[in-house]
Amino acid sequence: MFVTAPYVNVTSDRMAGLDDHPQCRILIEEAAFKDEAAVEAAQHSAKSGCEVRVIDRLPFKLIIGDRDRALVPQSPGTTLPVLLVHPGVIMDALVATFEVHWERALPCKTPWRNNGSDDDRPTEQEVTILRHLARGATEQQIALTLSISKRTVIRRIQLLMERAGAETRFQLALHAVRVGWLSRVTDS
Repeated sequence: MFVTAPYVNVTSDRMAGLDDHPQCRILIEEAAFKDEAAVEAAQHSAKSGCEVRVIDRLPFKLIIGDRDRALVPQSPGTTLPVLLVHPGVIMDALVATFEVHWERALPCKTPWRNNGSDDDRPTEQEVTILRHLARGATEQQIALTLSISKRTVIRRIQLLMERAGAETRFQLALHAVRVGWLSRVTDS
C-alpha cells in the first residue's frame, strides 16, 4: 500500500482483514506524517504486524491485494474515482513500482514512539548537535564548536537515536523534523 499526502482515512470496514494478512507492507510518504490520523493508522498497522516504511515521495496512492487486484486513483492527486486493476501487464507494473519504492524506503519501526511531548524534547545542546548534523558537520567539528569531547557528541547522538526509535542518522533527521525538534528552541 502507498500512503501519500494528503492522507485519506480508510475506514475499518474497507480495511477489514488487512492487518491480519500474512504479509502486510505499507509505504508512507513523509509528508503524510503531518496528519495525526496517518501517524495513528501507521502505529495501529505496525502493532498489528504490518511492516511500515517511510519514503520521501510516492508517485500515487495504491492498494495491492494478493498481487491479483489493485486500487489506483484515476487521476493524480485525487482519491476518487479509483481504477480496479486485475492480473496482467498493468498489475505487474504496479507490483514492480511498489517493490522499487519498497527497496528505497527506510524501515519505520517506531517513528511514533515520541509525540514531541516536553519530556521527549531534546535539550538545547542536543538541538544544537542536530542542527550541526543537518548541516553536514562531523562529530569532531561539533565537539570543537561546543567545547565538548567527540565521545560526548557520539553518546548524545546515540541517545537521540534511541529516543527517536531510529536505526540510522537519516531516520533520526526525519523524526526530528516530523516532531518539530528542529523547528523551535527548547528549554534546557
